[in-house]
Amino acid sequence: MKKLLILIILIIFILSGVFLVSNQGQLEEEASFEVVSGMSFKEIGSELEEQGMIKSSLIWQLIGMATGKSNNYYSGHYRFEPGQSMMSILEDIYTGQISLNYLPLTIPEGSTAEHIAEYVEDTGLMSKAEFLQALQEYNDQDMAEGVEYKLEGYLFPETYYLDFDMEADAIIGMLLNQFDLIYNQLEIPSDFPYSQEEHVILASIVEKESQLDHEINLVAGVFLNRLNIDMALQSCATVNYVLKQDKLVLSLEDIALDSPYNTYMHNGLPPGPVSNPGQAALEAVIYPEQSDYFYFVAAPDGTHKFSETYEEHEYWSNLFYGE
Repeated sequence: MKKLLILIILIIFILSGVFLVSNQGQLEEEASFEVVSGMSFKEIGSELEEQGMIKSSLIWQLIGMATGKSNNYYSGHYRFEPGQSMMSILEDIYTGQISLNYLPLTIPEGSTAEHIAEYVEDTGLMSKAEFLQALQEYNDQDMAEGVEYKLEGYLFPETYYLDFDMEADAIIGMLLNQFDLIYNQLEIPSDFPYSQEEHVILASIVEKESQLDHEINLVAGVFLNRLNIDMALQSCATVNYVLKQDKLVLSLEDIALDSPYNTYMHNGLPPGPVSNPGQAALEAVIYPEQSDYFYFVAAPDGTHKFSETYEEHEYWSNLFYGE
């Protein structure tokens, strides 16, 4: 009877351990992590929990002790893949087999300078504030003055691989060089009516307003149609840039915002780009899809309804969002 009781307790203990481990979840996206030399196993767990890579540092410690892996692990930089579990992360650090010699920095199309500063901060190289200050102080006389971030629009969206001692100026230079590389490869007709600055501003708006790749050239065409008749661009993206939000529908108060970026209140282009556009958006402004459309509104499924008249546009807007 005593042996049976011990066996039952042992089974319960094992099942509880299995449940606790399986309930720790999996990584949803790629992540990098540094195990600093001299870091305790407990400190590693606490840092992993703080960064959202595991759910419980306590379970981390218990599993480490139970498996004998809490006293043998390797310092260094690690990259963890989407789908990795806590046990998988523990095994990587225990074996030290995937130590990194670089930090990945992924910048999606349409990111603003502030977004990029947050992505840089996530690498652990520097704070968001430090990167933004470096942007403002960066010595490049060709960039526009009088805008919030003078390099906005020219920080090309791409995946970069950074050295662990990389400073802000080096990162900024890398992004600007990539922009120059891509821009110089664009096939721009000799009669293209816009300067590089105007081109980038337009592309930054198109990038933020386009949800789907197959619509991006048509969206560009709508804004160019408006410019051609001196009609206000009325881009939500330009107002959202000032608000530092991503509202799908602007309020009347938003539309009345007193800012030179507000293209509901001011005709023509805003003072500077409102995002950092990718190659597709830059090309869409060069080769827009020709149409008679002057309006579009986002549908609930992510597509857009394009209209030639305001009455038609108003119909779709009311249908999707009410009066």
